[in-house]
Amino acid sequence: FSVEQTLKGRSDELKEYLIGTEVFERSAAFDPRVDTIVRTQAHRLRTILAHYYETDGRDDPVLIDLPKGSYVPQFRHHEPMPLPAVAGHEETPTAKTGHRWSLWAAGLAAVGLSLLVVLLIQRGLPLAQDTPLSQPAHLGLPLFAAGGLDVDRGAPVLSPRGRYVVFPLIEPSGERRLWMRALESISALPLAGSSGGYLPFWSPDESQIGFFAGGQMKIFRLSDGSVRVLCDTPIGRGGTWAADGTILFAPRTSGAGIYKISEEGGTPVAVTKLDVESAENDHRWPEFLSDSRHFVYSSRSRRPGKGGIFLASLDGGAPVRLSPIQSQVHHARTAGGDYLLFARDNSIRVRRLNLAAGALEGPEATLAENVSYTPASGAAFSVAGGRMLAYHTAHREKFRPVEVDRAGRVTREILPPGSYESMTVDAQARRIAVEMMPEKGESDIYISELNRPSLLRLSFDGGGHGVWSRDGRSMFFGNPVESLITVYSKQIQDQSRPRVVWSSTNTVFPTDASPDGRFLCAFEDNPATLMDLLLIPLQGTPEGTPPRPIPFRRTRFNERHGFFSPDGRHLAYTSDESGQFEVYVESLDALSGGRGSRWKLSGSGGTHPRWSPDGKEVFFISNDRILMSVALTQSPSGSMQFASPTRLFEIHTTTRGDFKSPYSVSPDGRNFFLLENRTGVPSIQVHLLTGWTALIK
Repeated sequence: FSVEQTLKGRSDELKEYLIGTEVFERSAAFDPRVDTIVRTQAHRLRTILAHYYETDGRDDPVLIDLPKGSYVPQFRHHEPMPLPAVAGHEETPTAKTGHRWSLWAAGLAAVGLSLLVVLLIQRGLPLAQDTPLSQPAHLGLPLFAAGGLDVDRGAPVLSPRGRYVVFPLIEPSGERRLWMRALESISALPLAGSSGGYLPFWSPDESQIGFFAGGQMKIFRLSDGSVRVLCDTPIGRGGTWAADGTILFAPRTSGAGIYKISEEGGTPVAVTKLDVESAENDHRWPEFLSDSRHFVYSSRSRRPGKGGIFLASLDGGAPVRLSPIQSQVHHARTAGGDYLLFARDNSIRVRRLNLAAGALEGPEATLAENVSYTPASGAAFSVAGGRMLAYHTAHREKFRPVEVDRAGRVTREILPPGSYESMTVDAQARRIAVEMMPEKGESDIYISELNRPSLLRLSFDGGGHGVWSRDGRSMFFGNPVESLITVYSKQIQDQSRPRVVWSSTNTVFPTDASPDGRFLCAFEDNPATLMDLLLIPLQGTPEGTPPRPIPFRRTRFNERHGFFSPDGRHLAYTSDESGQFEVYVESLDALSGGRGSRWKLSGSGGTHPRWSPDGKEVFFISNDRILMSVALTQSPSGSMQFASPTRLFEIHTTTRGDFKSPYSVSPDGRNFFLLENRTGVPSIQVHLLTGWTALIK
């Protein structure tokens, strides 16, 4: 508004009263002495301008100032570096003057458009869907929060009218929770009660935020900051909210379709079912269309060509396959019709949706490049109708596998920095296995000698969550391409195909092999009982007969990360039965008909337990990212006594995701192997694209 008034020769009219009534829609009774909105927003605008010209706008040909005490913008020409002379060409004074004016005008137009968009956003005025911008405006959106985007837990999500953005943050302390920023503000605030929250989604009226945390789906209310639990969801994979209060959500990573529940609570009801003939593994990423009856979702299948993007309705009927692409999808209702936005080949694509015909029409357009997508965290973008599109560019964190002492000091670097997802060292500390994620596709496992670094590929069709056999000759792992429903085994020196150890209908995460080679411990995402600890027999099963896993810990809570003691008599694991994950140790006497004993080691939260090789310590990671040690003594009868946990050192970086191995213990128990971050956390600035529908043309 200030730029427009000045360019029209009306700068003398730019007073506080005029701006308050024209820009911020105050009534004729507006009194600037009482209502300070104009001064407050002018201060914020000066801060944003200063930040812009220090970053993205440092090379702009025209600089806009808003002097303190005034609302009249001033324009300064930014003198560029002198260009080298071009042989055989000499500008006339007239041409030089005209060229400078054209640069000034073009720069002012570009900066003025960006500034106008920022002002529109700050005022909270929606860019009308029936009057989209003729040209898109691309801005950097600072989130104004200390820390880094937690890209494993989702992306920044715009509210339906584009007034707010909510995002998962890794705070400097290591805590992970949701933060929110109003676009009219230059500060962000954490959402109380959202610790560990991921994959947030908005209510249509922008008054509430749904999210997943601690095996539950929760709702945060902006008016009073209250949080309430809606229902259990072991591992949520997306939610969406209709105008009538219906919420659709994907409750788990495998073996389930889309469910619905009222925003007031109740019992979740399935609205989609997995197609057995198509070998569907799960449905995820539901998204309501504007009629609040139809919705789209992504289906993953174990059979090639059967998964993809589907259209369904709460009124029933068979789902319609819209596209073979297995991606999270966002819907946008615009003046030009309905569009679906999805991720493919690290870019955001868009196609028109003909809802009446149940089909996608027209060509596929690209809106942005280098945008990340994973089956776990979804696509790193969100959309607010035809108004704006927010996205985060793909960020490849660089880790280096290192060995550290008990004070956390690096004693040696094992491998050069790379895009490692996890790492684990065998019991003899002879070999290291790392999981690596390529630019496109799923991860695979690579093996290297510790003393002679040279990576050799172990899996070729997808591999993750690797577990060493105790003799170090083979490795157990799952296949992300198959949604981790099968556990494989492969000899390190054998080039034959992996052998199937056990297949489930649910996602399975292997964690440890017993010292005597009898069992493989894993935890399973069970639709009926959440995460369960299983012991998979590795011996004594007749040829051709699948083993029958022994449920070691199957409750209504989540039990994860089971690790055998060196003598094979106890299992350390985590459970959230107390309301947060704590570390427990339980005897395996029940396997031989005895009565098992159980002890709780942590008191203020803990994950990822490990045993020292001599069995006299249990290590775990505290909630504030400290590696803890618990000394223990054991009587000949098997009775345990545990000392209070002691702090060793802060773990600054962990692997991607909560389920992957973050560290290993050396054979002497004096050192640890872990991944050290070399590039820091992802940027907390995202891209904002307004008027994105113009790119379709």
